[in-house]
Amino acid sequence: MPKDVRYLVHEGYYVKEKFVTGVTDESLHFIEKLRSDANLRYFYKGPRREGRVEADIHDTRKLRKTAL
Repeated sequence: MPKDVRYLVHEGYYVKEKFVTGVTDESLHFIEKLRSDANLRYFYKGPRREGRVEADIHDTRKLRKTAL
């Protein structure tokens, strides 16, 4: 994996302690959409946004190109 890669994005299947520990041991940040049946141990208690928020998947202005 290239040295400048800092984030790993994957689907909900990979949210297992062994996998996430391996990713974080490699100094990577793991971004994940959790499965609907995920057993959360720590709940977010901070402020929530009002209304429905949707990402525009066709708006690429905020994306950064990364070579693989």
